[in-house]
Amino acid sequence: MNSIVINYEKKIEKLHQEIYPQISKLLHDIHDGRNLLDYTVLEENISLLSDEFLSLYKIESKLIFPAILAALNTNESSVYAPNFTEIIQLISSKEAKIEKYLNSIKHVTEGHQEFDGDIKEEVMDLIRIFKDDYFPSKHQWTELLLKLVPKLDNSSEISS
Repeated sequence: MNSIVINYEKKIEKLHQEIYPQISKLLHDIHDGRNLLDYTVLEENISLLSDEFLSLYKIESKLIFPAILAALNTNESSVYAPNFTEIIQLISSKEAKIEKYLNSIKHVTEGHQEFDGDIKEEVMDLIRIFKDDYFPSKHQWTELLLKLVPKLDNSSEISS
């Protein structure tokens, strides 16, 4: 296995085994045993964030990560190679929604003093993990994907 593939695998592993489980746990903990219905706007945004995050998590885990690793491990150009440009667009679209919901949650949480201390603390932890870990890691991941776009474009031009 070459060092390029190992670099992609390390980024995938960090996202899949460290960052995503942390976020999933916090989202679960925020909902677990609490009635957030008193905070309708917060509940709506946390639900939307959770849905979008879990959707991206599933798409990447089951489709994107395996397809990229398979394409990197295959030396031959394939008709079935993933379209990295479309993958980047899909991920970017989902991440923009995640960031929108996260900003709404931050605005609602910071704007209201009536939130219980535990809820506010967990929500602020969630925001911190997204800002400090998730988005920087996803930015690095996107940069790695962008490196694959010219290779795909060049190989398709050669085979035409």
